[in-house]
Amino acid sequence: MSFTRRLRDLGKAAETSSEDKKVDWKEHPAKAFLCSSFKDKVIPVGHLDVIGPKGVWDNHSANHTTFSDIKRNNNFVRRLKSVGTHCVKKHKRQLMIR
Repeated sequence: MSFTRRLRDLGKAAETSSEDKKVDWKEHPAKAFLCSSFKDKVIPVGHLDVIGPKGVWDNHSANHTTFSDIKRNNNFVRRLKSVGTHCVKKHKRQLMIR
């Protein structure tokens, strides 16, 4: 790996970690919004293959007030994937219990 690329990756990592400290994602209303969007099938379960994180951001998140302090970056992509996986599994478990 070249020095320039390593330096750029370190800069992104530092930006990501400092931004993570600003947002309390565990209790953030955007997390609940994304979870309900997956549950109601507003955001497709296979969103990575269908519209991708950019499509989710552009169509559902960019103009929503709960995302005012969140940027579309690697954190958003990571959180979107995590929420999607968690909420879909939780919803399937609830359907199996009934």
